[in-house]
Amino acid sequence: MNVLENTPLVACVALPALPKSVATGRVYTRDTLEKWHLDHIVEAAGLITSELVTNAVKATYTGLGDTPGYVELYDKMKPICLCLYRNSSSTVIEVWDESRTPPRMRVPGDDEEGGRGLWLVGTYAKAWGFRWPRTGGKIVWAELATP
Repeated sequence: MNVLENTPLVACVALPALPKSVATGRVYTRDTLEKWHLDHIVEAAGLITSELVTNAVKATYTGLGDTPGYVELYDKMKPICLCLYRNSSSTVIEVWDESRTPPRMRVPGDDEEGGRGLWLVGTYAKAWGFRWPRTGGKIVWAELATP
């Protein structure tokens, strides 16, 4: 019997709420899932991580435009947190940010470049949602089946 079969695994990392953290979060997710021998969900998990981290960065700096740069954020640097949880049947990707604004899935028009993030998350995930932690902010999560 493999000891890991019934033991939940957890991996978390704090990231600066910067656009470049999207790539860092994707690499962190890929490396973690490969260590957990979950190579078969790396692609979907990477896409989900990208969308959730992107949304967290945007929510953190609402009012500074879609992609605030380092210069605009220098005096306002704030963290987000990416966590991965694995148990015997699923893997959960969570991203915390300090905003209390709930995520909103919408169907963008054909000519819109953005706005498909949560739709993509819902397409790849078994389930997704959000919750309000007692410490403040919000956590947006997505669950992937990992048989």
